[in-house]
Amino acid sequence: VHRDIKPANVLLSSGTAVVTDFGIAKALAAAGPGGALTLTEAGTSLGTPAYTAPEQAAGDDVDARADVYSWGVIAYELLAGHHPFHDKNTAQHMVMAHLAERPKELADQLRDEHRREPMARALAALAMRCLEKDPDARIANGTALLAALHTIGVATPAARSSRVALAAGAAAVLLAAAIAGAFWWGQGKARAE
Repeated sequence: VHRDIKPANVLLSSGTAVVTDFGIAKALAAAGPGGALTLTEAGTSLGTPAYTAPEQAAGDDVDARADVYSWGVIAYELLAGHHPFHDKNTAQHMVMAHLAERPKELADQLRDEHRREPMARALAALAMRCLEKDPDARIANGTALLAALHTIGVATPAARSSRVALAAGAAAVLLAAAIAGAFWWGQGKARAE
C-alpha cells in the first residue's frame, strides 16, 4: 500500500506516469511488524489529508482499497476540474469530509458536453464507487480497477480521442504506475533480503 497517492507524487514523462515517494510505505516496511505500531498508533494517520481514505484518516488498518480511494479523488479532480471537497480549507475539515461527507455526484460535475457521453458517465460512476466510505463497497485493488476501466472502454484507441477518456486514461496510467512501482519496490526489497 503506497498510502500517499496524490498528483504531486506522479511524474509524467513522454506519456508515461511514474509514481514516486514510497517514503511512508518504506518506513512502515523498515519498522517491521512490531515497529510499525509506533508509526501507526491508534488515531494516527499517515498521508496527505486531501487524498487520504477514511480508514487511513481514522488511523485504522489499511489495504489496497485506501490507494483505490486516493485514485478516486484524483479521478474526480481530473473529470470535474476540482477536488471532491474543494470547499474545505483546512486539513482538519478535509479529513472530516473524507470521514463523513459524500462528495457531490461526479456525473453532475462534468462539463455539459460530457454529461451525455456514456463513457463519461461510466467513469464518473466508477470514481464515485472508489470514493465510498466503506472500503468493502470500493473496488478491491488496482488490478480490479484496471479491469473496470477496460470494461468501460477507456483503454481503446477510439476512446483516446475523448477528453474525458484522456483524463480517465491518465488516472489509469497513474494507478498502473503505482502497482508497478509497488511491485518493483517489493522485488528490490526481496533481493536485498
